[in-house]
Amino acid sequence: NNNNNNENNNKQQDGKTKLTWAEEKRLKEVTEHTKKGWGLSEVENGVIHLNSFIFSEFKEKNPKFLLFFYADWCPHCSQLKPTIVNVAKEMKNDKLPITSIECSLNKDICDTYKVHQYPTIKFINLSEGSSFDIPVANTSFLVKSIKRQMNPNWKAEVAPFEEKKLWGSINGEVVHLNSDHWESYRSSHPRIFTYFYTAWCFPCQGIKEELGVASLSFVPEKQKNKFIYTAIDCEESVDLCDKYEIKSYPYMRYFNSSTSFGEEYSVGRSRYDFREFTELKLKEIRKIEKKLQKELKMKKMEEENKGQALDKEQIEEIEKQEKKEQEIQDQQDKDKEEQLRKEKEVYEQEQKQEQ
Repeated sequence: NNNNNNENNNKQQDGKTKLTWAEEKRLKEVTEHTKKGWGLSEVENGVIHLNSFIFSEFKEKNPKFLLFFYADWCPHCSQLKPTIVNVAKEMKNDKLPITSIECSLNKDICDTYKVHQYPTIKFINLSEGSSFDIPVANTSFLVKSIKRQMNPNWKAEVAPFEEKKLWGSINGEVVHLNSDHWESYRSSHPRIFTYFYTAWCFPCQGIKEELGVASLSFVPEKQKNKFIYTAIDCEESVDLCDKYEIKSYPYMRYFNSSTSFGEEYSVGRSRYDFREFTELKLKEIRKIEKKLQKELKMKKMEEENKGQALDKEQIEEIEKQEKKEQEIQDQQDKDKEEQLRKEKEVYEQEQKQEQ
């Protein structure tokens, strides 16, 4: 009994709950374990590493904070740690604690917030009794999302669109877009092929080069605004990728107008598969253009005839010329398809030999 009384007295010393020797030992183990894998010390990286022993006291002093839930065994969590550190650095002057908690060692806290998938990021607002899930993304998107939670009226400054070769030497003519410029770019570029990817997606990396190489075959089409290869980083534009209900990567979609929802691309992933698909779409575009050209030509001729309808001979002449042009185009398409088929066969043989 005396031992129990002494322990209770120790716990209430100075008005604060004092840990037992066993609890202090456990706290030390948890603290040291938590810091492993972060690369820098708690002070240097700006992230506050919480645990079950200090969580209640932390909440009393911090009504709002960002909490990164992770598990040591989760590879995606480990990849996200540098991003969380960058968020802490960028929000250093915003007076919002950026915190983390390892759920294998602090299951009670994670269960309280009903977190069973990792990584999970929540904006905690104790004054309102709410917690808001923030999508896992890159530093830029996370900072924007957090600031909107802190202040609903906050708006990010949008820089003018600038075409950059973000993939370096393998970029080709791929245009990189994000949520800020998506709609405005589409309004003036109606036909685009879009590649949605993430940095952590391993299969996505190989497709970058294939897409970049394919895009170099259609520089004139890009310049004429007929067909453009574009790319979206879904860690930067989470909202945009959610709009198209993208659940796995890599993912590709073709948009044939500025307002269409587009069609999912689910064919091959080599440079030649992309080129074949593009040639198919260009053929469809040419048919539409031919039809419009014919209608305009007939309308112009009717105007020259002072509103009189075209006679049979005039219509036959137009159709004769149209047929001749189509035959030439069909032969060009046939030659191009054959050349592409041969190149693809050689490429696939080379790929097999390398494997």
